[in-house]
Amino acid sequence: MQLRAQNINFKYRSDRYILKDIDFSIESGEIVGLVAPSGFGKTTLAKILAGYEKPESGSVEIEGLTKSKNRYSPIQLIFQHPEKSVNPKWKMSKILNEAFEPSKELLDDMGIKDEWLNRWPSELSGGELQRFCVLRALSSETKFLIADEMTTMLDAITQAQIWGVVLEHVKKHNIGLIVISHEKALVDRICHRIVDLSEFEELKQDIV
Repeated sequence: MQLRAQNINFKYRSDRYILKDIDFSIESGEIVGLVAPSGFGKTTLAKILAGYEKPESGSVEIEGLTKSKNRYSPIQLIFQHPEKSVNPKWKMSKILNEAFEPSKELLDDMGIKDEWLNRWPSELSGGELQRFCVLRALSSETKFLIADEMTTMLDAITQAQIWGVVLEHVKKHNIGLIVISHEKALVDRICHRIVDLSEFEELKQDIV
């Protein structure tokens, strides 16, 4: 199975493209780092791949996936700030089970305590809340996962625990993983290959 984006163009302002003629692909089971300095459109490309944004032109498709009427998206995007990704009027059990009902084993592996399930998002710390946001993206229907600075705001112990669960899960279920991070050591350590969006800009300048 392959997630492929072709000739992606996108701009927030009429006078400047943030993404220009971008091609990107990832295979099932592959871990790809997506890097570049701030402002080169990493998060924008992630949103386009996951269907949160529509490109001005270009296409995104999954080759080898049978179409389903299920509302669950096979491409899941985990954002940096978990508080912006949840409904503040829902308790955590409803937020989690909106996507799927994870096993007790997954809950334990992610370090989620039973009493947290009956709390509101505002009653959890950022690290606790992000555990839920990561876990709800690990459905068996997820085929590609995008981690956009997923653990940047968290302490080292929480980072290690979350990444441990995610890496084990994607390997077990042959999920393609896109890692967006400014932490070079992390990207170098876990990714099979790295795509640098800034190189697309340099290539365009060379052509001109």
